[in-house]
Amino acid sequence: MNTNEYAVILSTLSGRQPQSIDSLLAPFDNRLAPEAGNCLASEGMAPSESLFAQDTQLAIAFMVSKPLENINATALKLASIAAEKNTIPVIFSKIDYCGLEQAGFRIERISNMGDEEANLQIEQLQNLWGTPFIIELQ
Repeated sequence: MNTNEYAVILSTLSGRQPQSIDSLLAPFDNRLAPEAGNCLASEGMAPSESLFAQDTQLAIAFMVSKPLENINATALKLASIAAEKNTIPVIFSKIDYCGLEQAGFRIERISNMGDEEANLQIEQLQNLWGTPFIIELQ
């Protein structure tokens, strides 16, 4: 994304918080099935690095471990940082829906199949995005 795309995010944020309807839709959402969470790459099946060649933008990883209190304020801060520093905020989410999807951010969902698999997936994502550290969002 470029500065103009983050400017669009900044201009479309509102002070209103969306109301969650997850509990109403949960019985009909196949993504919530226990077997739906495993999406780790198999050993020896890694795609070519050239598919993920990055330009000059630096990715910064942020972790969402629990629902955010103010999604719009968080989106505003992330878009401002991204536009000012010419970076790509990548959100690693340990919850099904963190709310930043609605603002257009890149969300990488972390498996809920156990700590070992989650840590392996986080390591793979850090290698993919080139992010040596993760900032926890609260």
